[in-house]
Amino acid sequence: MSEEESEIIPPTQEEIETAVIGWDSTQPFGDTIYHYLKYLDNIQRIRMYRFIKDNTGIPIGELKEAYKNCERNSKYEEEPIWLQIYKVVNRKYGKKIKSMSDSRQLMLKRGNIYIPDIKEFTKYLSGVMDEYKTGYRNTRNDVLEKFRDSHLFDRSEFSYEPFIINFQNGYYDIKNDVFIKAKDSKKIFFYEIPHKYKEGNYKCPKFESALKQWLGVGNKVSPRDMFQFMGYTMSMNVGQRKAFLIHGETKSGKTQFYEILKYLIGKENTTDISLQMLGSDKFSSSSLEWKILNYHDELPKEGLNDVSLFKIIAGGGTTFPIRRMHTEWYQAFNTVKLWYNTNIVPMTKSTEDDSFFNRWEIINYPNKFIEGSPDPTYEDIPEFYKTIIDDDDEVQGIIHYCIEAFKLLYKNKHFRKELSANSRKIWEYESDLQYAFIDKYSKDGDYWLCKSFYKWSNIYRKTRHPSRRRPAITSTAINKDMERRGYERKRFGSKHPEHPSAYYFNDIQKNKRFRKEKKSQFKLKSYKTTSDYLEDHPNANINGNGEPEQHIDMGQIHWAGMNYDDKEKFEGKLIIKKESKN
Repeated sequence: MSEEESEIIPPTQEEIETAVIGWDSTQPFGDTIYHYLKYLDNIQRIRMYRFIKDNTGIPIGELKEAYKNCERNSKYEEEPIWLQIYKVVNRKYGKKIKSMSDSRQLMLKRGNIYIPDIKEFTKYLSGVMDEYKTGYRNTRNDVLEKFRDSHLFDRSEFSYEPFIINFQNGYYDIKNDVFIKAKDSKKIFFYEIPHKYKEGNYKCPKFESALKQWLGVGNKVSPRDMFQFMGYTMSMNVGQRKAFLIHGETKSGKTQFYEILKYLIGKENTTDISLQMLGSDKFSSSSLEWKILNYHDELPKEGLNDVSLFKIIAGGGTTFPIRRMHTEWYQAFNTVKLWYNTNIVPMTKSTEDDSFFNRWEIINYPNKFIEGSPDPTYEDIPEFYKTIIDDDDEVQGIIHYCIEAFKLLYKNKHFRKELSANSRKIWEYESDLQYAFIDKYSKDGDYWLCKSFYKWSNIYRKTRHPSRRRPAITSTAINKDMERRGYERKRFGSKHPEHPSAYYFNDIQKNKRFRKEKKSQFKLKSYKTTSDYLEDHPNANINGNGEPEQHIDMGQIHWAGMNYDDKEKFEGKLIIKKESKN
């Protein structure tokens, strides 16, 4: 029987009189007749005392004393105020609230899901407490503890199926390619994408066009890949063991994409913890619980010291450790995908193996969009993303493209492997410019004059990061760095025919690429359109068809009429860069 059904209902006047008339005076006063007399006012109670005296001979004074003793005795007191408040609140929220059995965290039902945001519940509790005019803190804590003890729930009963995307009006089953309406679902979810799924042939031309321009021509990551990453992020799936890093200069489109993905996933499903914080703050992991997206818009350039928690989360671990204030450690189910934006890839000290680097899908946004350009996707229009998220059909188009791409992921079992190939080298190129300069523009043997090396390595740094985030480094710092890398600094004798008394780094020399690219000071040209690309590469093979095509768009993916079941045809839509050999 529920607490609502067991709540005592005051007896009627007739029931009280019947009980008094039939009272056996050999029975304890407090266990019997007191529970009827307490519902009477003083005048009615005196009348009952007289009736009892006439039937039993017990003096009225003794009856009054017995009644007062019952009131004073805690055994017969009324329910405490906190319990009365609990019962009132439980009548409204008893079927809507759950308490996690391991962490004792309260979760409130909203629509078809349970969420950790219980503001509505606590607001109602506060209002009830105001009506009872009772002390706040202790009473509130007692009520909350009662809810935690009375509504225990095992978190494993939530649905964590990896190929399901839950929406406001139901969930999409990727495996069976079917949408199940919420009213027909028996699954219990802790999240939902804050949009309804709508049947129909929806497209997202504005977002697709923006993706093409942000990625640029010749990018190994295609719009199709981005939709697959996004569809994966919309689910509870962490089986791909990947985190996502978008890097590029200021005004390259990173923040626009960030705002669109956050809107698609929903703020209640999103958190914002930096990569450095995951390693330095023992409470940071608590922010990842019940989330499917962690997206940090600007990765700090400070080096990474501890990446152990990152490896657990991005490594596809089923659970990860969490500690909240005033609680013990416990294990939460892992459902979060890690996304980061950065202008500068931070250095990491985790160089003992490739496990850290292999976790990443590194996405380059190579184009810097110029202020004042007429192109509406340019970063200098701060609220371009609103033209996407304020368009319901565009959002539905993104959802449908993500679902179709996610179906392909289910079929293929993994992202394209070439996307994460050489991830360690890419990371080190972006985070360690000295390493990149040496790797790209030198070869073993002979020597390189120190003065020349200082000059050109700093020119390379400046070219890669013209915004001065990576300023030139001193010759002393370069000397120490080169020594750490195993290049010995020596000095020619005073009678050397070409470089008397000059310092040089031994066993390293310039390569052919250096001599070719130093003329442009190592500047690499990026392309925003296929036509721009073809001007410099007239014999390039676009879309693998053997002939150059003059498209006004990027020419990377054409989604209309796409057959997702034909993998070869689907993959063939990518740009394949092939330079002619003369």
